Amino acid sequence: MAYTDTNSSFTSLTFREDSTGKIWIKATALEALTAGTPYLCFVGSTAYEAQAVLDTGVSSSGSMLHGAYVGVPKAAIASDGSGWLQIGGYNASVTLGETSVTAGNAIIWDTATFSSGDQTFTGASNEWAVCVTTDTTGSNTAFAINQVPKITYGTS
Repeated sequence: MAYTDTNSSFTSLTFREDSTGKIWIKATALEALTAGTPYLCFVGSTAYEAQAVLDTGVSSSGSMLHGAYVGVPKAAIASDGSGWLQIGGYNASVTLGETSVTAGNAIIWDTATFSSGDQTFTGASNEWAVCVTTDTTGSNTAFAINQVPKITYGTS
């Protein structure tokens, strides 16, 4: 069965792939989520939940978080609301904790940030995306990346 961008009743833990090949996950926001900003997406008690990046291994509720998908919402999601976060495919506009990136370099989960790994993407456990173009504008918004839909583990 194919799921489309307009299917707002989809409530399973299954991913959705749209017509452009992007992979999406539906999650409940544990805080207000900003469009274009990466968040951790992990299985909660009844559905996926999403929250800001945090130090390796501990969630805001104090429970252990061993790994998570990294999702980027296309539109803002209110706290306790639910919405779709992109976890795979090309994303033309992502905000990172960087001011420059290099094409082919990995984007990693490192301590409490998502940042450029200053290394070629290898598929390591803390890598969740690869930079598409080199950008040295000095701004930390609108980076073009390819997201990899896999469980990511932070490093410290």
